[in-house]
Formats: sequence, C-alpha cells, structure tokens
Amino acid sequence: MFEEQIDWDISSFGSKELLDCMPGGSFIYYVDNDQFLYVSQNMLDMLGYTEQTFRDKFNNRFSELVYIQDREATLSTIVNQISGNSFDTCIYRIEKADGTLMWVKDEGHLVTTSSGRECFFVVIIDITELNHQNLVYRNKNQKEYDEAMQQLLLSNPNAICAYKLNLTQNTCSNCHGASDYITKLIDAKTVDELVQRVALIMYDDYSTKWFISNISREHLLKKYAGGERDLTVSYRRMRENGNPTWVKSFLHMLENPKTHDIEVIVYSIDVNHSSIEEKIFSRICEEFYDCFGLIEMSTGKVKYYYGSNDLKDIDLKDIKENLETKEVYCIFSEEKQINFFYFDDLEEYVIFSQIDMNKPLMLNKDHKKLRKYSSIEGINSRVIGEEKINEILEKTDHGCFFIFDIDDFKITIDTFGRRVADRILHNFAKYLELFFDKNDLLYRLASDRFAVFAPNINTIEKASEKLDRIFYDIKDVRVEGQTDLLISISAGAHIRTEKNESYEDIYSHAEKQMLIVKNNGKGSFLIN
Repeated sequence: MFEEQIDWDISSFGSKELLDCMPGGSFIYYVDNDQFLYVSQNMLDMLGYTEQTFRDKFNNRFSELVYIQDREATLSTIVNQISGNSFDTCIYRIEKADGTLMWVKDEGHLVTTSSGRECFFVVIIDITELNHQNLVYRNKNQKEYDEAMQQLLLSNPNAICAYKLNLTQNTCSNCHGASDYITKLIDAKTVDELVQRVALIMYDDYSTKWFISNISREHLLKKYAGGERDLTVSYRRMRENGNPTWVKSFLHMLENPKTHDIEVIVYSIDVNHSSIEEKIFSRICEEFYDCFGLIEMSTGKVKYYYGSNDLKDIDLKDIKENLETKEVYCIFSEEKQINFFYFDDLEEYVIFSQIDMNKPLMLNKDHKKLRKYSSIEGINSRVIGEEKINEILEKTDHGCFFIFDIDDFKITIDTFGRRVADRILHNFAKYLELFFDKNDLLYRLASDRFAVFAPNINTIEKASEKLDRIFYDIKDVRVEGQTDLLISISAGAHIRTEKNESYEDIYSHAEKQMLIVKNNGKGSFLIN
C-alpha cells in the first residue's frame, strides 16, 4: 500500500505478503512525521475504504485516524506508555467509510528500521460488538438512572452524593446530594465547574491541587482511552461545620451507545462515618468464629451480632479496666474463649468474638485470624504482615518498603497519658490505611511503628512524592484538647529492585534509613 510513500527496508518487518495475512488490521507509521508507511488490505476491508479514499480521509496520518473525541487522550496515553517501554495498548474509535464508528483495541510496538527511523508497528482488532453489548447491559435510561441514584443514597447512611458527568460534552447532570449543601455544591453546569467547586472545600492546598489534577476531565479521558473503566479515589475535604473528613468516591466510565459520548457515574461516601454493620462486615464477617458482635458500652446491650449470641452477665467494668492496658481481653467460659477489643476510637463499642475450645483444628486458625484483627482499627499485626509480604515478594521483583515511627512516643505517654497516645496511634494508622492504595500492604511493627510495602512504587522519585504528601498532611495536626502537642514522625524507605532481596534485606535497609533520621533531629525521611 502507498508504494510511492514507502522508503523503509521491508526486511525490518517481514514481507508484505506476511503482513497482509495477519489477523485483524495492521499498519505502520513514522514517529517523526506521523505518516502511514503501510496499511494492510484487511484493515482497509474492515473500514470499507480503498487505498486512495483511506489516504484522503485521514490525510495519510495516524493521529487523524483516531476519532477526534478520543484523539487527545489516546495520543497522550501512547506517549506515556512508551516513555519507559517500546509497547503500548489503547482503545479508541475509527470512523468507517459508511460514517459509523468502530471501536478498536490497538497493540503497538515501537521499532527502528534498518534505515534508522523510528516507526510504530500496530495491530488492531474490532471490539465494537463486545463493547456495545457491555454498554447496553450497564447503561440505564434516564429514569432508571435517577431512581437508582436516589435508592443508592437512601440505602447507605454514609452516602454523600451521586451524579453523572459527560466528559465529551463537558456537562454535569443528575446531581443527587444527601443534603442541600451538597446538592448546591455539585449542581454545576460543566465538569470543569464541578471540579473547581469541590476543590474549594478540600482540606489544604496540596489536597486541592491533587484533586484538580486527578479528577479533571482531561485526566479521566486519558484513563478511559487507556482502557480503565472503574476508579476509586480517596481525599480529605471540609464538612459544613468546618471539620475535616475523609471521602471515598467511586467512578464508573462508560460510552453512551446512542451518542457515543464518554460518561462517568460518580458515587461518594463519607469514610469517617461508616455504619456499624458496614465496618463489622468489612473486618470480621468472613471469619469463622462461633459468633461475633458489638457491645454498646453505654448500655451494655449487644447491638449487633452474628451466630449464637449466648453471652451472659457481661461485666462492662471488667471489660473497660482490662482494655485500658490490653489490646485484646480474653476470658474463658464453658469451654469457650471470648475475645473483646475496642471497635472505635471513642471507645463507645466493643467487638467480641467467641471460639469453641473443643475445636482444636480450628483453634490455631482462629488464633491466627485474631492476631490479624487485634491491632489498631483492623491493621495487620506484625505476624500476619510478615507472612503476607513474603508471599508478595515471591511474585514481584520491585516495590518500596516504608517504615514509619512516631517520634518521642514514650514522652507523649508520660506527659499526656495513655489515652491521648492511643488516640494518636489510632488516627495515624487510619490515615495510612486511607492514604495508601488498596494493593499496598500496611501492618503494625511495634507499638508506635508501622510498615508499608507498595509493589507499584519502584523509583525514589515516586517514594519521595508519597512521603512528601504524608509529611505535609501531618505537619499541622493537633490532638483535640491538646493544642500544645505536635505530632512528629520519622520514616525510612528502600526501593527493591532485585527479586533476590529478601524481606530481611529490605527491612534492614529501610530501618537503617529511619534510624539515621532518628539520630539526626527526627521529623524527616530518607530513601535508598
């Protein structure tokens, strides 16, 4: 194809006969001038063009082959993917000769020809039908959508808002808020306006910049072009009463089958006010205890339970006194072991779990699970954390291991008391849990020390960016009622670059960095 344009060595890619036999469509274009060198007959047949009409339609350029509404995001995705690699994968639309749009999956390979010029060799497959079936199944009409959003808000007491964005047209619609304040806030005409409005109530300048960057229309379009459809983001905003809270937003991106516009359904919940049932199920409902439940300490009533609730004569005073010095209080009754531990920071509720001591095979398993959930706010204990991290290290050869240590914690206990110190531990652990990604492993190393292994952080720059954000977030944190108490942490981190580095190796490197910080003024971090 385009014989007069071809000035490349055919041996760089094989014979044209071989290329023409490849399944799907294939083409090659120069990187420097964006012009096609070769287009297979299969691709021309897929799109319904002749060689000349194809060339005229797209000005013989790859960028113009990509449908205009997908173009910016697609080209940006390709550049980002090949920055450290020679392969790219993306999804976009191409206009066929009959005017309809065809969705394609693009697999590209950046190569250098024998003449020294860089080219992209690309194979595409038609995914229009598959994409359409998925969208028809998941996309609701306007009335059904409104009803679903209203029901979603009513069914979850922690729901804040639900709305729909049209990224292609830059519009915002179907805004449903849990309060008049939220409804007015999100009732914007455009996506850009909505992002700017919400950014105004972020916790600090860093959060504002992060939100604008990650929830912008351009960023979401790039994510969509790269094949992503579902996103979850957590951020800190200010409530109507002026207090900060953590929010988690769920975004689902899809194509409108009628208009072909890219739309986003957004649903947000207040993480700080998760319901009792929701927290219990997220922490222990999958465990195989004989029973577990929640005691309301102000009344002594079992507010929620699962299994055979046969607790008798609960001694609230005894539980309170023991939990002042222990993370878990265990008692034995009628060949059963009952474990109690605080559920919330305010110590208004206690979770209990009951184990049948006559089940020796289950006992060790349950003890192991208890160790998993006996730490602060469900954070993994050191035993469980080290078991999990060794499993992860077997599967990956990179990642970053962080160690965080709360500075002068013993002095804090002696000066302000155990309850204030425990509040610091709980809040810092909760912050780390929300801040790091769900695929990152967080666990407690010691009373005032935590560790995180992040498999997807593989450079010092990325690790430094994470730590900069953490130190920025906590620099002005105060404990309620203790305005003179400043929170300070020291951290060390190590980038794992070789699979033969064991857990002991990465731990030793990160701890060494952290101890250097501790011995040189504290309140900072080092990475190697």
